Amino acid sequence: PQDADNIQPRLGFAYQLDDRTVVRGGAGKYYAEVITPVVLYALEPATVAVLEVANDGRPDFALNPFNGPAPTFDQALTRFCSAPEQAANFAAWRARNFAGAAPCVLRGAGEMAPPAEYAHVPHTWQGTIGMQRQFGSTMSVEADYVYSRGRDEKFIQDNVNLSFTNASGIGINNPYSNRSLLPYPDFGIVAMTPFTGRSAYHALQTAFTKRMSNNWQAGATYSLAGLWSAEGQPLMGVPGTTPIAVPFPVAEDLGGPEGWTYALSDQRHRAVFNGIWQVGHGFQVSGLHYWGAGNRASSNYGGDGRGLGAGGEARYRVTATPQGAAGTIVPKNTFIQPQQNRTDIRVQQRISLPNRIGIDVIAEAFNVFNRPNLTLGTQESSLTDYGRPIAGQYRSAQFGFRLTF
Repeated sequence: PQDADNIQPRLGFAYQLDDRTVVRGGAGKYYAEVITPVVLYALEPATVAVLEVANDGRPDFALNPFNGPAPTFDQALTRFCSAPEQAANFAAWRARNFAGAAPCVLRGAGEMAPPAEYAHVPHTWQGTIGMQRQFGSTMSVEADYVYSRGRDEKFIQDNVNLSFTNASGIGINNPYSNRSLLPYPDFGIVAMTPFTGRSAYHALQTAFTKRMSNNWQAGATYSLAGLWSAEGQPLMGVPGTTPIAVPFPVAEDLGGPEGWTYALSDQRHRAVFNGIWQVGHGFQVSGLHYWGAGNRASSNYGGDGRGLGAGGEARYRVTATPQGAAGTIVPKNTFIQPQQNRTDIRVQQRISLPNRIGIDVIAEAFNVFNRPNLTLGTQESSLTDYGRPIAGQYRSAQFGFRLTF
């Protein structure tokens, strides 16, 4: 239905202490847009039937997988284990405790729309307060504290066709491979996007600005920040109805409020310097230097130790690694990538022609000092990658021109 109750109250103020200093701030609620896949993925099963056909050994299988004409959409629906036409075959398979290959097609529902209690429009409460002071006629400094509190945020649970048990005092899923324990045994992998995540961002943001005068300008920014997040309680299927949140605490690698910790991409320090120098006669030099502390990354064991069937954080260790024993959980987002350090430079020559026509010849170089700016592998079970470079940056250049008239 039309979602018309997303009220966004906001309030801001500015107070001038003197002719060169101002204190300003504000707070308010902001809603995100409703993302298209929430609608499209839910409608997809009504128009698309995905069939998996096992190779039966025929020489022409690749060209003729159905051993005849491809079925129509309506004919394809009758092949699913959930179809009335397959009720007897599926009941017999169930009676054999699902031994052997499925006699029908296990329909995966793609990404189902979540039940209403887990379908929300993401929103944040944002607040800031700070000051700005001007020096001379062209320079200013500013500092602001910034806070953002996110709720009803999107996260993807790749498989809700699972049941959970609390026998050991902490909830874990029953393996997806045990079809007799699945809430929807006539279905395959069923993904869902509940909007139950949350986050918090705190930052001190500072800036220096020198506006263009005497043929040059410059700026610098620095931020000291922290980002935290958690996914919502995982969902589990309920036979005959829609999924619900697991009604007891679950293992830390399976999600839930206990997963509140530093978020992916959390970066403690970030600084950027930039400047432009009008040398003269249409020649201009500009540049930017970026330095950033290493971002947090999601380290993982690298295998489906929980038997989720699809997705998950893959942090449950199946075998011992140098980082921990089998049966333990890889800490969440404790891997810090290397710092990033990059300098970009641009030179530009303007050539003026009659009738207000001009040509700008431009040359740019990126990562001038060829710093590696590495990204390290975070999968423990891959001994060739863990803690070793898997990506980096190289020095590059480009040339171009601009015609104005």
